[in-house]
Amino acid sequence: MPPGPPAAVRRLEGKVRRLPVLLLFPLVLCVLPALGLVAIVPVLVAAFGV
Repeated sequence: MPPGPPAAVRRLEGKVRRLPVLLLFPLVLCVLPALGLVAIVPVLVAAFGV
C-alpha cells in the first residue's frame, strides 16, 4: 500500500479547498448588491426626498 491518504480522500480534500472560492460568487453577485441597496437607497431617498 502506498503511503499517504487514499485517492478518494485526496479528491474530497480538493473539493473542500475549492468551496470558499465557489461560495464567493453568490456572495458577490447576490448578497453584496442587496446589502448595497439596503444601505444606499434609504440615504438617497432621505437626501433627495424622492
